[in-house]
Amino acid sequence: FLFPTSFKPKPFLSRKRQLHGKDRFFFRAAYADLPAVKIHHLFSDGQTDARAFLYDDRERIWVSTRDYEIILHDNRLNRLGYLRSDGSIVPTPSRFEAPIYTFEMDEEGVIWMGSRFSGLYRLTPQGNRYQVERFTHRPEDSYSISDDNIYDIHRDRHGRLWIATYGGGLNLVEEQGNKLRFLHAGNRLNYPLERHSQLRVIEETPEGIFLGSTNGLVHFPHTVGQSDSIPFTCYE
Repeated sequence: FLFPTSFKPKPFLSRKRQLHGKDRFFFRAAYADLPAVKIHHLFSDGQTDARAFLYDDRERIWVSTRDYEIILHDNRLNRLGYLRSDGSIVPTPSRFEAPIYTFEMDEEGVIWMGSRFSGLYRLTPQGNRYQVERFTHRPEDSYSISDDNIYDIHRDRHGRLWIATYGGGLNLVEEQGNKLRFLHAGNRLNYPLERHSQLRVIEETPEGIFLGSTNGLVHFPHTVGQSDSIPFTCYE
């Protein structure tokens, strides 16, 4: 699968599926007259299993690996360093505290990362490092995220942040001052959780937003309005 970033120039990177095999990773510019460019040396020695990619607003390439590494490169593919769990970027190999399966960046330059097992991470830029916040499911809080396994994050054309969890269905991020609330089937979102709890991917088209689950496809329109009135259509 290929996806465009939100700024120009618009490179395309695969982020929806794991990629295996030595040096089988490709960068393709969004111009028909330019050839695909093979990427070498994106990983630490011996590591060729990627989980997710991001091309950020500073033209850096982020790569997360199966071994819990988050590696940053410049736009010439020179390695810049490794993201640590405290938000610092260091030159030597370092493991993040959780395996990251998806990235997204919002209009403020904040980077959102979805993990397996450990919930959602928000990275707020602070000079050459990041403030790291983690959001997890808390049974006593109905507005916490619905599940800690996150396979995809998508910012739609209206700037809304949607989160695909593997077990808790769809979440919509709602900011209230300095706090976040997560709207889902457990509170205000009229989402078909019983049939589509295990989501893997979110894609947006001119026809609306599509969710891929282990049980089929879910569609809803771009409509901006009350979250409890969003119409979901299931295809199974």
